[in-house]
Amino acid sequence: MTKHTQQGMTLIEVIVTMFIMAVGLLGLSGLQATSVKGGLDTAKRSQVTWLVTELVERMRANPDGLINYAQTINASQCSTIPTSCSSVTSANACSANQIATFDVWDVFCGQPSTDGELTGSPASLNLTSIDISCVDGTCNDANDNYTVTIAWTSTATNSSQILTAENRAIQEPQSLSMTVRP
Repeated sequence: MTKHTQQGMTLIEVIVTMFIMAVGLLGLSGLQATSVKGGLDTAKRSQVTWLVTELVERMRANPDGLINYAQTINASQCSTIPTSCSSVTSANACSANQIATFDVWDVFCGQPSTDGELTGSPASLNLTSIDISCVDGTCNDANDNYTVTIAWTSTATNSSQILTAENRAIQEPQSLSMTVRP
């Protein structure tokens, strides 16, 4: 009787090994995609926080115009540029109310470039609206608290579905609200 010893792997063992490796690599690629999405969402939230901080600092610099900071702007309103007080030569030419209106527009919409296109926040962050309101509803003195809410859309993927061209870019509404006392 001749004894046969195994000299290598069979074709079935190779196929099973390749299948297990493929499933593992697909899982790793899904994990990588989720990680990148989470990083982008975190970066947007950080930039929106910076915008809120910028607006609060402008409110602190213009205490006489505080009541006019309470307003809502949608991304569609960014095409109408309010009077810019930065181009006026006399420091007294703009009222505190005009400065407040321009400050909110400038922080939310950004500045137009030389070709007239806006290069600021809505274009780069997918901002949809900013809402500034008084907590107590009066807005009549510097001791009032204000709530600043900025909303944007975040491109997300639904992890419960297989990634396809149709569900690769689902828009999720996001918002950040901060209550501040300028």
